[in-house]
Amino acid sequence: MCYTEDGGSSFWFMTNPSDCGVVTDYFRELGHELDWEDHVATIEELAKAPFDVYIWVQKLGDLVLVPPRRYVAKLRQLLALTNRCYLASTKLSTLGE
Repeated sequence: MCYTEDGGSSFWFMTNPSDCGVVTDYFRELGHELDWEDHVATIEELAKAPFDVYIWVQKLGDLVLVPPRRYVAKLRQLLALTNRCYLASTKLSTLGE
């Protein structure tokens, strides 16, 4: 996170890459279209999920690296600015510079 006001933070909810198929099936059974990125999973949906959900609280100065094939949801508290960069993108950026 590169900027925040009044101690803002972001909450990241992530799954295991190995659960990719289970996560897809679960949200499709609930009637959600994952590819449109128009659904925000509720706490109730995540609590009932048949897979583990890991939560990370990101504060000012924290860098969150998101491995590929992982489902991610992010909630912000207050105003927070972040730059989304995935591991594969970081590798490409490093090699390209």
